[in-house]
Amino acid sequence: MMTEKEYRREINNLEKERKDLLVVIDTLQQVLGRAESALKDNKEMYDYVFTTSGKWVLNWKPETK
Repeated sequence: MMTEKEYRREINNLEKERKDLLVVIDTLQQVLGRAESALKDNKEMYDYVFTTSGKWVLNWKPETK
């Protein structure tokens, strides 16, 4: 059984991990945004890169608490 201190440490670690993942997501969205700009005149490559999931990622926002 975990102690209160261990639970608090685990919660802290999870909060830090979430913040790190949000930074990763933001960075990847910026990279995809640049790719979108570079590919806007090449429809075939644009459609290859920006599938439904690619478009979803560009528009994803974290849930607010």
